Amino acid sequence: MQKISGYLNFSRFILLGLIFSSAGAFAGEDVSNAADICMTIKEMTPGYTGKFIWGMFTDKRKLKDLPELKTALTQYKENHQVEIIRYITVGGIGEAEGLQPGDMILENSPYSSVTSRPGEKIKMKVWKHKEKSLKEISVTLPQYHQIKFEPYRKPAGAAEFEKELPPDWKNYAKYLIQPPLRNNLDDLRQRLTDIDSLTDAYRLPIFRYLIRNPFRIEQVSRKWTDKIAEEKEWTELLPLGKYMLDFATYNTPESLQEWMQKNPRPGEDATVTEIADYYIRILKRCNELHKKAFAKLSKDEMKFVRKNRNAALSSICNYHMLSYEPDVPSVRRTLKVFEILNRIDWNALFAQAQTAALIRDEFLLNRLKQLAAGKKNALYLRNTEYGHVIIAGYKNDCHTTDAALIIDLGGDDIYLNNQATPVGEKITTALFVDCDGNDYYTSTDSTGQGCGDLGVGMLLDLNGNDTYTGIEMVQGSAFGGIGILYDAKGNDTYRAIRMSQAAAFFGVGMLIDQTGNDNYTVQHFGQAMGSVRGLGILLDSSGDDLYICKGNQQTSYNTRGHFDGWGQGIGFGVRPFASGGIGILLDKNGRDRYDGGTFTQGGGYYYGYGICCDQGTENDFYLGTRYSQGFAAHQALGAFIEKGGNDVYRTLHCVSLGISWDETVVLFADDQGDDHYHSGWGSCSYSAAHQNGISFFFERGGNDRYEGSAPLPGSSNSYHLGTSLGIFIDSGAGNDQYLRRKNNTALTEKGDHIFMDR
Repeated sequence: MQKISGYLNFSRFILLGLIFSSAGAFAGEDVSNAADICMTIKEMTPGYTGKFIWGMFTDKRKLKDLPELKTALTQYKENHQVEIIRYITVGGIGEAEGLQPGDMILENSPYSSVTSRPGEKIKMKVWKHKEKSLKEISVTLPQYHQIKFEPYRKPAGAAEFEKELPPDWKNYAKYLIQPPLRNNLDDLRQRLTDIDSLTDAYRLPIFRYLIRNPFRIEQVSRKWTDKIAEEKEWTELLPLGKYMLDFATYNTPESLQEWMQKNPRPGEDATVTEIADYYIRILKRCNELHKKAFAKLSKDEMKFVRKNRNAALSSICNYHMLSYEPDVPSVRRTLKVFEILNRIDWNALFAQAQTAALIRDEFLLNRLKQLAAGKKNALYLRNTEYGHVIIAGYKNDCHTTDAALIIDLGGDDIYLNNQATPVGEKITTALFVDCDGNDYYTSTDSTGQGCGDLGVGMLLDLNGNDTYTGIEMVQGSAFGGIGILYDAKGNDTYRAIRMSQAAAFFGVGMLIDQTGNDNYTVQHFGQAMGSVRGLGILLDSSGDDLYICKGNQQTSYNTRGHFDGWGQGIGFGVRPFASGGIGILLDKNGRDRYDGGTFTQGGGYYYGYGICCDQGTENDFYLGTRYSQGFAAHQALGAFIEKGGNDVYRTLHCVSLGISWDETVVLFADDQGDDHYHSGWGSCSYSAAHQNGISFFFERGGNDRYEGSAPLPGSSNSYHLGTSLGIFIDSGAGNDQYLRRKNNTALTEKGDHIFMDR
């Protein structure tokens, strides 16, 4: 261990003096020098061939336990180990060479090492079970599925983040250009660049930018959450969502402005029929844009997607890493679904959504309330070519008819229909507005409650203590579309099993709750989960809220008492076939409680990017499991930001609080308050970085207490060799308590870890 602040040994001091010349306390030009060194974009290493997909799954047996082979293969001893192939996933080792389930490997089973690369050959002795013969087969290690070199182009949205240096940069930048850390960091950044240089068809620009600019992750994460918080109307989140997916400015299409000029809303003396006709024109325009958005998808392909959607979601939920799915034909169908959805015209789909958002018109809603005064029955019923259009009065309705449009002016209503979700080819845009009442939405379908299922779905509930209950793809979720659930007022309850509450595959899912003490419960995958080409945003603006994301299945680590979670701000990729998307959970105010299973509370998995941000100044409580509270695993990005309050952080395991694992970049930041941290029972937390990872942990105020383990445990890089980088800075002036660390010290440790308490 080398102590840097107040404990430098003489030789180290002389070395630093030679490096910095007359820098003294590290002058500003050296900060710029460090920025030039650490933020210069790199190109792919010449000859880099990427990663190979394993994809072969076997059972190990002794030859003596296989009588049919024992007599045929007398050259092997009875205790010779045989590997029986159970299955080979799509693109896995041996698929191209014709290996089949039931074949038995007797010599040179494929194996991985830190130096293995695609293209390498392995000669194996294999008993072909159908042919009943022993053969020597040369197997080539295959690349990941359908990847290719894609030159890096800086996204247009990057410019605003490069006008100033990252927060806390001056505190740690000086260490980054000291040897040997500088050389190690240069190698580490090259490795992170390489993993993105060979891409699949689903990689998002924000990932490509931040994996090359890891020191910018706090700037981007904060600015993005601030942009969400600053929007005054939920409709403004639509162009912001497109901006995030493209990492480039997206403006309202001129065609929408032209359409609005040609189709002005009805005047102050409008009748119910005139208002309904205007809404129907909106549906007509949405239908035209929908056809444009899905023009490259045939009817048979649309049927294929609808038929196989639920099975694809089940595979992902059950196996997470899709190559673990033993039903290989099912994997192929899932990958075909992805390929089909990736041909959607996103500009047209967003134009459809922005046109649909015209349904939120206070003037027209108030006019309808005037016309309905003293009436309880429906004001308007019509079956159009775009679906049923219903304008209901103030009685307690039970809506059972699937509809393209429902305006319900009041009453404690029950919804048992499609609940603002497209229905096949008949309803491509579904828009529901409930103006008042304590309403109950319940769906036993596989979608509902503002789901963009191959189209646009928007559910707006403007007042009341409401209950939303569903199974999957409900409550502001999307699958090949744009889905929004907006709840303006009330203490609301949201309950779902999986893939819900702002979960998105190929599209945008948003759950926006403006006021009230709300309860969010999803058992598996949700609460701001962005998967392949998806963006999931859960925004709660005020109230004391409860978020629970666990309870459906035991964690895949098989730890007793631990559940999987996969939510609360997670970008999730379908490893090893399709890069992940963006998930952002933002709570602006209130005393909140977050309870999550494995992989929850601000993180990423397989080329995804997740953010969990609480901007309130109240005291919040976080309970995680493994991989929680700022995490990333297997080529991903994760960020956790807490702006205020005396907060408590607990975990049922460890591997949390700023954990970077396997070629990832992670941020944990708490801005103020007397916080209590307990990292669980283990040593892999508090800015732990492993397997070529980079982790930042920033605590910026208060008297803080750290229990469970010491910050910055030693790292392991056995997967890839090389190094990792962990930076832990408590810059508050408080009296902090650590295990095996001291207040008001700074030090570096072997493994490229920097600890500072100021």
